[in-house]
Amino acid sequence: MSTITWYLNLPLALAHEFCHYVAARLLRIPAEFHSYHMTFYPNNCSRWKPIVVILAPAAIGLFAVCVVIVVAISSQKWLLIPAALIAGFCWQLTCLSDLNQVYRFMRQGEWPADIWQELANPQTVADWLHQEDRV
Repeated sequence: MSTITWYLNLPLALAHEFCHYVAARLLRIPAEFHSYHMTFYPNNCSRWKPIVVILAPAAIGLFAVCVVIVVAISSQKWLLIPAALIAGFCWQLTCLSDLNQVYRFMRQGEWPADIWQELANPQTVADWLHQEDRV
């Protein structure tokens, strides 16, 4: 991935990880926000709390799109609607690995061992962008 593409995606990836961090801190789960990713430690908490933390960016993105659409309809600025839908679609693309993790959890009943962040198996866009073998 080129350096230009990396820098273009970085604000979206950082906002995504910040949503995870805020959700973890609001639920009082220990969390660390690093330069390009977030790590949280859900060892001593309810089983629903990690799911909320993982789904937080997707929920916030969906809520933001709905708010922009309501504002566009009330102010009759119709071009905001397709812009909001495109931005929401791009935002949800940053959430694909999170949605996959929750889907696998629901199917298997426990967190798979390979969902924890490892360099060989990136779990977020930021991890993927920071791999050593970028092209």
